[in-house]
Amino acid sequence: MKAQTGMVAGEDYKNFKGSWSSGFQAFQDRQIDVYSVGGIPPFPQMEQLVATSTVRLLGPTQAQVDGMTEEQLAPSRALGRKLTAIDVSAYGDGVSNPEPVYTFSVVVGVATRADLDEETVYEVTKTFWEAAEAQRSDTPWLRHITVEAAVQNGGLPLHPGAQRYYKEIGATIPEGSMASTN
Repeated sequence: MKAQTGMVAGEDYKNFKGSWSSGFQAFQDRQIDVYSVGGIPPFPQMEQLVATSTVRLLGPTQAQVDGMTEEQLAPSRALGRKLTAIDVSAYGDGVSNPEPVYTFSVVVGVATRADLDEETVYEVTKTFWEAAEAQRSDTPWLRHITVEAAVQNGGLPLHPGAQRYYKEIGATIPEGSMASTN
């Protein structure tokens, strides 16, 4: 918040910390003015909000991003983060923004025990990606889930079984994402 707006919690605004569900309910009930939540568009909670209200997504436009300082852009360059556009058309007429807005997205992953056998993790990874490919046309948020994002350097190494699958399909795996050998 501070990097993007210069606003400081406790000085410029009152911060409400609650669970995702209590924050969502407080926003719906107009008890709070701004609601921040993570999700891949079209995100179900946003779909629910725009079904009954018109909302404005907060974030810089492309022109504003182009004018940002290095200090403002620094959080988007941190390990496991990037600056991503939210296509406002994902929510139809319930969003008042005339153009996409940008937000800091984070790498989200699936974890397993390190000692789970390689073959099981390989099969689970392969099954996931084959099923994902078959569902992309009917599942809008799944279009944002890519192999490239799955192997990017997000701070955690791949399991050897997952790495085997990604290598098999020809994915380029950054050094920081390579499976640990210990």
